[in-house]
Amino acid sequence: MIDCWLASPFYPQNDNKMESHWFLAKPHDMIMTHFPKNHHDQCLDPPLSAYAFFLLPYIRNPFFWYGMRFLKYHVQLEENEHSVFYVKFKLSQTNISCYAETESDDGTATRGLAQCITDDNDNRICKVKAVLPPHQRTGWLKIYTGPKAVPTPSSGHQQQEVVNKNHYPLALCLRIKTQQPTETSFDFVQLYVDHNEFYIKEPQCYQFYPLQTYHFCIRANRLDYRATHHKLAVKSPSGKLVKLMYYPQEQTYDGTVTVSEAGKWSLICLLHHTGGSYTVASWSCKLKK
Repeated sequence: MIDCWLASPFYPQNDNKMESHWFLAKPHDMIMTHFPKNHHDQCLDPPLSAYAFFLLPYIRNPFFWYGMRFLKYHVQLEENEHSVFYVKFKLSQTNISCYAETESDDGTATRGLAQCITDDNDNRICKVKAVLPPHQRTGWLKIYTGPKAVPTPSSGHQQQEVVNKNHYPLALCLRIKTQQPTETSFDFVQLYVDHNEFYIKEPQCYQFYPLQTYHFCIRANRLDYRATHHKLAVKSPSGKLVKLMYYPQEQTYDGTVTVSEAGKWSLICLLHHTGGSYTVASWSCKLKK
């Protein structure tokens, strides 16, 4: 299948470049953007209905560049269902990462949680969780995808950045809907740009509560850890460190921390040779007035 217009450098989204994936495109790729009048022209068995077609995500070129393939997604929440939207997809390259955010119909944006991991079979998997802002029933889940962002040197030191949508181009948008909007805001853990890669299994919330004990479970990327591993610790606002125990067989870090201070709590990676550290992720603890 061929679409010369979408492949043309004159198409507005192509930035004056030819997009070759529209030449001899596979039917399951073409159906993401084209719905033939005659269902036989889909070259799919079974063919897709018009209703199912309009439930598909709106995709842009990075979706094809990085071989994104949906494995699972749940974006239409019924009454009494948990308020978290979930998307899981596969990427064709191991150096690709993602960022996610939701935007409600009134324009309010909320950070999601997008984390990539390489499994035992060297498949690059991305898992996305997202919520709508308070009191909102509908909106869009936007997923940005591109080569993994790395820290940029600044005056001889690594400048720490939080991961945001400016690091990657927009790959797709999914319409999301819930029957039961939330009353309060919810934020996910804040991730930082990092040469290494860690998957935060717990805790994935951003807000900590005083005097509560939290279980930390961090998984290492298997590609990074075939040769070595790093030391991780949880850093309190006053600088106190609680080191996490490393389990080589599972390639995970584990530990518990009781939140005894208000302020910024950080997951840090301790550098072997320099004695320094850098931030992997952060959480916040605020005292209620």
